[in-house]
Amino acid sequence: MSVNTGGEAETKKSSRADYFLRWDKRLQWVDENVQSLALAVLTAIINSQNNIVGKARGKYYCFYIGNPSIRSIFAALCLFKECVKVRIITDPKTFRDPQNWTGGKVFKRWFFTKGQETEFRVESKNQMDYAMELIEQSYDLVAERS
Repeated sequence: MSVNTGGEAETKKSSRADYFLRWDKRLQWVDENVQSLALAVLTAIINSQNNIVGKARGKYYCFYIGNPSIRSIFAALCLFKECVKVRIITDPKTFRDPQNWTGGKVFKRWFFTKGQETEFRVESKNQMDYAMELIEQSYDLVAERS
């Protein structure tokens, strides 16, 4: 499996302007633990279904069902110094988050045109199973609408 991180690997850390605009530079900017965690989340999402396409989009890494489009996106990653944040689309009638990772916070359609956009943090690989449960709900919602 090959994962496109959006650019060539460099050993030098990037300036603030670079890391603010590009996924590959942002991946270099964060510490090694967050890099490892981001690649683990990215790989887990790509490997969860065989029709998922991952693509760097500015400072984000987005996941689509089939061809990348506004209708096929179901998750987006953003890197921070201490964690990976995941944006997903949800249906408030069916979304289940018993551990309340999303905190009920809803964003105003940054990535998704229909449904509620919400976010959660992944801070360690121990959280991967629950993170994937939340991401799978988003995948299922988008797949159902396709």
